[in-house]
Formats: sequence, C-alpha cells, structure tokens
Amino acid sequence: CRGFQAAVDSVASLCRMPLRALPDPAAAEDCDLVDGRQISESQIAAFRKTWVSKAIVLQQELGESAPLYEEQIAGSHNSFNASSYLVPLNGKPVQYLPSLTNQDPNQVYSIADQLQMGIRGLEIDLHWVPSIFGNLGTGGYWVDVCHGQSTAIPDTGLSVHVGCTIDRSLQNTLAEVRGWLDAHPRQFLMLYLENQLDNKLQAHDLAASLIHQSLGRLVYRPPSSLKSGQCADLPYGKSEAAMARTGARVLIVGNCGPGDAWNHLVFSRGSKWNEGGNPTTYGAADCAADTKAHDDHSAFRRWYEESPFLEAVMEASQTLTASATRQMVDCGVNLTGFDQLMPFDGRLKAFVWSWAAGEPGTAGDCAYQDVRGRFRTGDCVTPREAACVGPGQVWHATTSLTTPALAALQCRTQFPGSTFGVPVNGLRNAQLHQARSSRTATVWLNYAKVNGRWRADGIPNRFR
Repeated sequence: CRGFQAAVDSVASLCRMPLRALPDPAAAEDCDLVDGRQISESQIAAFRKTWVSKAIVLQQELGESAPLYEEQIAGSHNSFNASSYLVPLNGKPVQYLPSLTNQDPNQVYSIADQLQMGIRGLEIDLHWVPSIFGNLGTGGYWVDVCHGQSTAIPDTGLSVHVGCTIDRSLQNTLAEVRGWLDAHPRQFLMLYLENQLDNKLQAHDLAASLIHQSLGRLVYRPPSSLKSGQCADLPYGKSEAAMARTGARVLIVGNCGPGDAWNHLVFSRGSKWNEGGNPTTYGAADCAADTKAHDDHSAFRRWYEESPFLEAVMEASQTLTASATRQMVDCGVNLTGFDQLMPFDGRLKAFVWSWAAGEPGTAGDCAYQDVRGRFRTGDCVTPREAACVGPGQVWHATTSLTTPALAALQCRTQFPGSTFGVPVNGLRNAQLHQARSSRTATVWLNYAKVNGRWRADGIPNRFR
C-alpha cells in the first residue's frame, strides 16, 4: 500500500512542478485528480486570511518574551525535503528539479511556503557528498541537503550517503530562508541542522562559511569566550526577545562539530533536548511525562513524524495527528515536527491554544480567557477575575472581580509575589483555566492591543 501511495505521490509532484510556475496561482490544483490534494499558491494565500493563520503568528509572538523552555514552536520535519518546490527568490519564482530525495518527500510545500503557514522551526539535513557544487579545493564534495543516511565504509575513511543524489546545496536553501526573513523583519526562527558531515573539519568549516555568508549577523551566536574545541548548549533560559535585542533573528541548533567555525555559530542540543518516542501512540503517560518535564524545565520536548516510503520500509511510519497535536500543546511540548503540511491542515488549527475561532475581534483592545479556556477580545472595563502568575509558573485567578487596570494590584494583594500575567503556551493556559473560581468564570489577561499590535503587559494607557 505504501509503495503504491509513493508512486502516486511521485506522479502528482511531476504534474505540479511545471504548473506551479505558471502565472495562475491555482493552476496546480488540477493535479488533485492524481492524489486528491490541492497544492497551490492560491491555497496558501487563502489560508493566510484565516483566523488560524493569524492566531499561530500571534501566539508565537506572545512567546518571544518567555525563556526558550517555556516556548511552543510550530515546526516541520525535514522541512527541505519537499516534492513540489517553488521558491520566490529576488521577486521571481524559481523552480527546482526533482531529486531522489524529494521524490520520497516529507513535505509537499517548500520552506518558504511552510513559513507562510506559520512554521517557525525548520529542520535541514546536511550531508558531505560528491556534488555538482563541489570544486577542486573540496575534492568535488559539498554541503548539500538531502534526506539520506550516512554510513561509514569500513577501513576507507569514507562514507556513503544513501538517498543523496543531485540535491540542493546548503547555500541555496539558506538563500530561501534569508529571503523570507528579509520580507518579514519581525519574525524569529529556530533552525535545526541535522549534522551528517561525517565529522570532517573541511565540511564543518565550509558549512559555517555558507551560514555566515547567507545569514551573517542574523544568527544568535554562542559565547565568544568559548575555548577551542568547545561547544555551547542551547540557551534554554534565554528568550527570543533577548536574542533579538542583539540584532539576531535565527537560533541554530545541531551537534558539536570539529574545529571552531561551526561551534561559534551552532548550539549543541545538550542533555535537555528530548525527541524520542513515536507520536502515533501519544497518550496519557506521554502527556504526564511531558507536563512534568515542562514544569521542572528538565527537558525541551520535540515530537516528529516520519511519512516517507523509505522510512516505512526500513523502520516504521510515525504519524502526528491533529488530535495528538492538541494533546501535546496542552501537555507542554515545545516543538512539533509535522510532515506533509498543507494549508487548512487540521494540525495547524489544533496547534492554536490561545485565540477562539474568529478572534481577535473588534469587541475591545483587551484580552480575556473565556469559559472554554480561549482568548477573546473585551472592553477593558467589564469586571472579571484576573490571571496571576507566581514563582515557579504557578497560576491563580483572583477571587474578586476586577479590571485590567487594577488587576496587578489585586494579584499582589491576594497572591503575594505574583504578577498580572498571560500564558505563553498551551500548558500554562490550561493551568490558568483550572484555577478559575467556577466553571462560568472568565479571566482578564495581561494582554492587549497597543498601537495596532497585541502585546503582553500592554494595557492601553486610557484604562490604567
């Protein structure tokens, strides 16, 4: 069954590739006759007008001020490995030809398209392989991106990268990322580099050079005080906002490498990074473990799926459903790894833990948590309970009704040491919802629209 499906998907991708380069943004939708999926620029444009699209961006902006271990990031798995690849570079669509990798794809949309859908965590696999981009100085090798597996050849010092053929180069992929960042100057990305560079110093130095050339000062870097041969763990206690104040907009995580150039750009995942387990069977035990790890900050949790045919043959498929996504969000999972992501994907809707459907609306400039645990806009003056957060991320709701202007005082009075707050992830939102005085109570949040932008700790002055 999986072999047949892979063949169908391959035919469909060959159908779409020339059609997606046509002026008509919906032209490629005719290929749904092959595999039943409508994949086109018009689908992305339509999705970006939805409340789901806006809510994902707003809640990820809300998390920017929180430590990394409190964030929840919508991520894609093997983001580069897409079957229908059309990239806007320098204002023109660039079409990439099929390779062995992207004919057994994890994704149907390009990296730029995934970013348009709200993805802020990208995974890119790096391989040191014979390449059309290689030269005499590199012995014909280059840092390419592909969904392959590096296997050492005994007694030769060489490796074979099964699955890699004629693939895109790292600099080509980074140019796509840089183009999107330039067009979206307020956005911040996590870039997860799977390192299959065979521990070669030349490969790591070249990769570092390509990263520096493409992203330059946009990369948040490990401490300059690192000694030679050292690498730094991901700064789990630092917020994206703090990183952005240095001018950075990209945080890169991967593995330690030889030499210094790579380790001065790429953070190590460290002992807290946890991406084990199969999301297909995600349940109560997984949720309890993830909730505990999030509460005590002992792990940064990532769950990802595996959809390609090769994975199904060699190991087993891993599926991340909308239902599991919803549960993971409420259990405090930090990073997803979605495969086969599409606009109007139910998993994107499930990732929204904050705003209710159709929100934020026009009912006011302040936000409150409704009886179902979702954010809604309010008039900033109606008395409600208020959200208070104490040390250790312990959430309370005031027992007396108040307004956003007086909420901070009420929090300090009723729960000494606490402040007027707003949850920045699904787990904290669920904990606040449980802290209400009754099932019918609604709770003001320290979250408001100021000068057209929603901000934490931004109650409009006229209501203070």
